Amino acid sequence: MADFSYNDRKYSVSSFILDGEPDGLAIINQEGIQLIVRSGEKTALRKNSNGVSEEIDLQSLQYKDFYDGLLKTACKAVQEELEEDAKSFFKKFNVHYEKHVQDFQKTLNIVVIGNVSSGKSSLINALLRRERQNPITEVGVTAGVTTELNVLRLDEKVRLIDSPGLGDVIADRSAITQDFLKNIDVGILVVSGAVDASQKIFFDDLRKACNSVFVVLSKLDDWDKFKPEALEDVINQWKECLGIEKIYPVCTLGYDPQLSLSIPLDIRGVECLREDIEYFLELSC
Repeated sequence: MADFSYNDRKYSVSSFILDGEPDGLAIINQEGIQLIVRSGEKTALRKNSNGVSEEIDLQSLQYKDFYDGLLKTACKAVQEELEEDAKSFFKKFNVHYEKHVQDFQKTLNIVVIGNVSSGKSSLINALLRRERQNPITEVGVTAGVTTELNVLRLDEKVRLIDSPGLGDVIADRSAITQDFLKNIDVGILVVSGAVDASQKIFFDDLRKACNSVFVVLSKLDDWDKFKPEALEDVINQWKECLGIEKIYPVCTLGYDPQLSLSIPLDIRGVECLREDIEYFLELSC
């Protein structure tokens, strides 16, 4: 929740979530009066400190200027809080590449792994809240864009590794890759599309190698044209195939440099994954 001032009065604001995505703002003043505003709507719900509610017209000529200014200031406060969260993610340290041989035994290592072109690099950019014009990892439509281990130094103890396709990693016999495979602490397995039973082997290997595995179903936008049941079915099939209880469906569309800029950046489902990874790191570090 973010605090801000407007017209010499103090307020707090938070965004609320519907189906995993931001759906509006909840603003509360110092007297405990709450204003709930849903995205795109011209009315809002006003609750007093006694819990009595009434619907108000945000476009009323008498109060339009007040509410326009209040919502603009509240949105700015939320945005500033998100930017601060982005700075603090993974312990508030700057992210940069380490290109030389690592001593993975001395760090906590998070690997993002999956088949070629499954959406690994886009997921990392979304996790780190990168702007599409300034991605931290390369994204492309050609299969196999990531051809080596990209080690991102998140702080003195934590490394985030963007890997090539999982098959390429296993086949690579270099010293750095073999050292890396023996010292994974957190695995993020990225899958896409319909269930592929062959990835059960990859998942089992990850679970043997590390303390925690997060499974991400990427390219959520591919399912937008289908009925919601279709996505539910494929999520349940992946859960059954891998023998797990939770999957993170995400969309990270927009980081490919060959994608038209007229198509907006579409990030969905990443916040929940980020929060759970952060919680794991807090317990581990």
